[in-house]
Amino acid sequence: MNFIKLDKHTEKNTAMLAKKRTFQYVINFAFTLLALSLFAQEKSNSDLASDNPEYFNTYAQEKFFLHTNKTMYFSGEKIWWQAYVVSDFSNKPMLETVNLHIALYDSNKTLLQKTMFYSNDGIAYGDLKLSESLNSGTYYLSVDTQWNKNFKSKYIRELQIINIKPEGVQENTSSDNELTSEIGELNIDFYPESGTILNGIKNTINFKLNSDALSLHEALPVFIIDNTSGQAIARSSTNHLGLGSVSFVYQPKHSYTAQVNYKNKAVKFDLPSANTSGIIIQEHDDLQSSDEEAGFTIHFSKDLVSKYHNDTFFAIIHRNQKARYVLPVVINKKYTKYKLPFSEDHFFNGVNTLSIFNQNNQPVAERHFFNKTKQDLEITILPQAVVGDSMELAVKIPKSMGPARLSIAIVPEESKLNKNNKNISESLLLEPYLDVVPTFNTDTLSKQTLDLITQIYATKTTRNPFKSAEPLFQPETGIKIAGSVNANLIANESYKVMLTSTTNSILQVVDLKQDNKFVFDNLVMQKDSKYNLALIDKTGSIQKARFFVYNTQINYKDDIVLNYNSNTPRILKSNDENFYHLQKPLFLKDAEQLEEVKLYSKENKQPKYVDLHPNKPHTLGAGFTKQYIIEEQDKRLSTLVDFLNRQAGISASVINASVIVNSTRGSNSFSGGYATQVDSTGNAPSPKMLLIFDGQPMIDHDVLYGLRMSQVENVSFNSQGAGYGFRGTDGVLHVNTKKGGSSDSIVPPLYQESTLDIGFTAANQTYSNFPMQFISMQSKIYYEALDWKPNVLLAPNRETILKIYKGQHKNILLTVNGMNQEGALIYKQETIDLTEKL
Repeated sequence: MNFIKLDKHTEKNTAMLAKKRTFQYVINFAFTLLALSLFAQEKSNSDLASDNPEYFNTYAQEKFFLHTNKTMYFSGEKIWWQAYVVSDFSNKPMLETVNLHIALYDSNKTLLQKTMFYSNDGIAYGDLKLSESLNSGTYYLSVDTQWNKNFKSKYIRELQIINIKPEGVQENTSSDNELTSEIGELNIDFYPESGTILNGIKNTINFKLNSDALSLHEALPVFIIDNTSGQAIARSSTNHLGLGSVSFVYQPKHSYTAQVNYKNKAVKFDLPSANTSGIIIQEHDDLQSSDEEAGFTIHFSKDLVSKYHNDTFFAIIHRNQKARYVLPVVINKKYTKYKLPFSEDHFFNGVNTLSIFNQNNQPVAERHFFNKTKQDLEITILPQAVVGDSMELAVKIPKSMGPARLSIAIVPEESKLNKNNKNISESLLLEPYLDVVPTFNTDTLSKQTLDLITQIYATKTTRNPFKSAEPLFQPETGIKIAGSVNANLIANESYKVMLTSTTNSILQVVDLKQDNKFVFDNLVMQKDSKYNLALIDKTGSIQKARFFVYNTQINYKDDIVLNYNSNTPRILKSNDENFYHLQKPLFLKDAEQLEEVKLYSKENKQPKYVDLHPNKPHTLGAGFTKQYIIEEQDKRLSTLVDFLNRQAGISASVINASVIVNSTRGSNSFSGGYATQVDSTGNAPSPKMLLIFDGQPMIDHDVLYGLRMSQVENVSFNSQGAGYGFRGTDGVLHVNTKKGGSSDSIVPPLYQESTLDIGFTAANQTYSNFPMQFISMQSKIYYEALDWKPNVLLAPNRETILKIYKGQHKNILLTVNGMNQEGALIYKQETIDLTEKL
């Protein structure tokens, strides 16, 4: 199996991290820090996965960020995007990812569009055309890979789409007053720092205030009341997200209340009670740590240190079943408090989990925390010359950083098209590890607030899903083309099949198998591109042959219905703020307004055919054979399977990429003929009808898979099988392709050209504006998208000059996302004042 594992370099670094420190006894009047001798210094993530397969594995995992040119679109225009794919372990570009699948889902989370793009060194970009008939509402854009299906972590972005035609705008039944109504009943949720509260020590309790309204934006004071004394013993307050924390010593046999001053009255909530036995994890507060250390302290209750005296516990830094660093802790009954000094290189960039595992490798305590181990890349953007409606920008990154690739969205400063846009930092470092999708911008949040968000919303540690079975889905690295060869082959001679494509710059050769079949794997080819196949003998000469390509495939299957839980989508309505300047129509440029629309129904026609007899009196079974008339609409729209399925007396279907064609009038038919169902093993039934393809009897019908009517010269059907003896008992189907000619004369070509019906969508780097006319300059400021620059390559300490469209606007807003090869991220929003002299 071809699975993606953490690379050797990563494994080596993990082991080296574990060698860096040994620890000595440090005696203090308040407590004693136990010496931690790293007897397991050599353990890497692979070793840990072997020692504790219940929770850890070595399978590399992808995570994604999708930068779109805006977040609100009009039906009929294009979504311009750039995707970033990185390793969950290292945050570096995921070089192994090739096939990247982009899909669009409607407000009901039903699949609308799907396409596949080529990921090059963790970057893919392109555009997606929206249908003009889409209704206004919330839509979903997903990014996924075949390998990522194993982890069920598809990346999803919410987008707003507006249909400016009156019938396309869906009314929202709620009013603006309802959305901004007075806050209702107040509630509070408590989250102890590591899930447990212990008596007799200082505990930190995080909390989240919420109400019946959308959110709480004002800071509210919170007091902790000792119910025994009635006194306030601690004070805190909420931040603009309704979150906060408070620390105080829980006294035995005391209970506590949180009092929130709210709407000029005190609202009280009971705090959770404390335990007499347990383990908690806290960040150093009263300890003096060096700048290189970001340590934690483990508190054990007295009964536990006595119970586990001389036992070894393990403090492990991990996330998503990948361990980054481990410290063995030998328990001594004299000490209840243990300091775990870590340095920055022991942590993941972003969200981390510190778990304490007992001697049986079971977690007994955990604490989530946020730590940024790599600073974002600084990027300088300097306006240059302005020429007409365009301008030049000089973009630069520091000399100390490696080359970086980025994407830039350009809109007017007051644009309403780019609200609530995600940035690369929050999407890669925070969002994948939370139970909820954050609706707040994390760019301006402090480390303390990010850590608080992580503690409250982080996903809890789960067991290794691959303990008893390997991943079900293997990674995709291109597409597959499989088929068979029909030629005069010399027995026991070796042959090869050559595939060439000028469009895709490909020349590849594979061995022809003994059953005359061939398979090309890992092909990077554009959808609808042409390619040639040729048969080569052992001398290198090209031999005449006919190729039957029965399988061009990718393994990835898009979800028909998206499994995604988010806040209830708010359907945009005509009197919403976003429609402030859309009350009067916006017209597509060069569009024609029609006063009348005519609808046509499709007529279900009777099949048309001609008898071959007496036109071909010497053709086998001609008197019993009817040749179907292929009309122009069949050539444009139909595959052969679809065409056959519409003909009387024939049943055609595709099951698991196998084609089954049977007669509904043959000797084995009864009440409708053969059932084209899979059998008990999941396989398709064997075909019964005899197929004569370009004059050659075929063992199976798979040669018809994907064959379009535009490639077919003629089709005829002998329902009685007359002239073919026992072989024709269930009917005979003749198919002659345009290259194959008629069955009377077959001259195989040296090269056979085919068109790929699947493949990668070509990346479009040249942005084009959506053709719209605005009724006023203000509506243009709100709703005009100016420019989009994907795949911008920056060399260190060297200016890159970009020419962008600015239109007639006085101020424009640039949104920049990107990364370099070492996983350092770039995010910047910058306003350029064009009224200033450049």
